[in-house]
Amino acid sequence: MDRLIKILAVIFILVGICFFTYSRVNNWHADEVDTVLEQEREKWQKKTDKLEDRIESQQEDLVLQKKAITPYEKMNEVFGESLTSPPSSPKEKTCQEIAQPVEAFFSYLDNQEYIKSYKIKQGTLKLFEQTVSQISGNLPIVSEETKDLLS
Repeated sequence: MDRLIKILAVIFILVGICFFTYSRVNNWHADEVDTVLEQEREKWQKKTDKLEDRIESQQEDLVLQKKAITPYEKMNEVFGESLTSPPSSPKEKTCQEIAQPVEAFFSYLDNQEYIKSYKIKQGTLKLFEQTVSQISGNLPIVSEETKDLLS
């Protein structure tokens, strides 16, 4: 009987040691997981703060850009006319009055970086005229497209 008590005591002590070890390892692992999660939270919070600052800055820039250039100022830049308000009454224009904003528009295009990257030697106006000439030289032929419309 004495031997049985000793065996049970040893088993009880071993179970106690195993439980104590398991709980310590489990707590250590939980602490490590909490530490890693907190570091991740801080990292993502910093990124979120940076993105929010960037969005705020871009919104401010957008507001400033909208205030800086009104549509008529942009039209003046593109077409080279001094437009302060929309045309109030239509009037007949001469060919020169029509050609001037068209030429100013193509001149504006020639000064844009995305057009310069194409390295168009003769300029956009000449390229446009050549394109219109080529398209006009080979007009489409209407062949029975409207036949079903009338019957």
